[in-house]
Amino acid sequence: MQALSEASEDPELKKHLRRHMREVHDFVADLIRKGQADGVIVAERDADAEAWIMLSGGILGMVGRRIGLLDDGELQAIRAARLAWLRA
Repeated sequence: MQALSEASEDPELKKHLRRHMREVHDFVADLIRKGQADGVIVAERDADAEAWIMLSGGILGMVGRRIGLLDDGELQAIRAARLAWLRA
């Protein structure tokens, strides 16, 4: 979280975080596409959009835990809902 805060003031850190987030996104999107090819994720789901949603959920979880916004049960419910959506 601190790196995200500091990235707005540090061009080098911002560049690194942007590249890292894109790499993580691409990795997750590829896993989703593999799941689609294997028939475990609905083929009509947009793998790139779903990867960004998963990353945003991870960031929400990190912030939510840190400030006491979400408890573990709420985070598990969010994850379960997303998985159900992908498999429906």
